[in-house]
Order: sequence, then structure tokens, then C-alpha cells
Amino acid sequence: MLDRLRRGFPLHMDAAGRFWFEEVHLEHPRVVAYFRAHIDATPSGEPIICVEGKYVHFTCEDTPFRITGVSAEGSRLDLKLDDQRVLPLDPADLTEQGTSGILTHVPSQHSGRRLAARFANHAAMELGRWVEMEGDATWLRLGTERYPIQSYTTTSPM
Repeated sequence: MLDRLRRGFPLHMDAAGRFWFEEVHLEHPRVVAYFRAHIDATPSGEPIICVEGKYVHFTCEDTPFRITGVSAEGSRLDLKLDDQRVLPLDPADLTEQGTSGILTHVPSQHSGRRLAARFANHAAMELGRWVEMEGDATWLRLGTERYPIQSYTTTSPM
């Protein structure tokens, strides 16, 4: 019964990262910030909102997080997430997905499980300062190091 209630909670995140409850777009900044701050995943990878050890499932059209900005800190790149965290980029964990854009993974604030985060258009353009093309290969250059950017036409974001 508890699992049915958790799975029956009508919370949905669209591909743009907007939350919906049934057919109502949730716009209140504190409600949205609260949900974003509590995004996690079950051990099997299903997206959940987790608060004080309790959770509900929600459906997610794309990735649970969006990257809204990129900045350099020495030879490291930092990512600004839509949940207001700033985290270092793992340069070995970039995937280009054609028209879907670029994604990486970030830890949840609760369990630390790796969750997918998609670069918003502006952040992808900022990342472009460190991207090099060489034939069919795409690289991320940080100082003297180069990291290949994986390319997949279809892959699961989570």
C-alpha cells in the first residue's frame, strides 16, 4: 500500500526541468527550490523526492538536474546546478547526445547517488570555451590535459 501511494503521487518534471502536480505547473520559487534540493534516486535509479527518510516517486522526462552555468577555477571547471549547488565537473564524465545536448552526472545531496544533469543551452555555450574538435573526435581541454567527450545518439539520462 505504501509503495502504491509513493508511486501514485502525481508529481512530474518535464524536459525543461519544470515541476507539475497533476496538470498544475508549480511556479512558487520556494516550492520548486524545496523539490530540487530533495531530488534523489532509489538504488535502482528511479527518481524520487526524499525528505527525512521518506520519499515519493516522480516521473522525469529527461534528467533530474540542469546545469545553468560553467566557470573556471584554475584548471578545474565548476558547474552551477539548478538546485543552486556549485560542483566540480568530472572531465571524464561528459557525454554528447546529438540534438539532446551534453550531459554529465552529479551526486544527489542525500544519498550521493550519481544523477544525470543536462547542460542548458547557455551553460553548453560556456563549456564551448574548453571544447576542441579534431576530425570526428570532441575533446575537453583543461590546461595541458585533454579528455574525450563521449558521443552517443541514444542513452538513458539517469
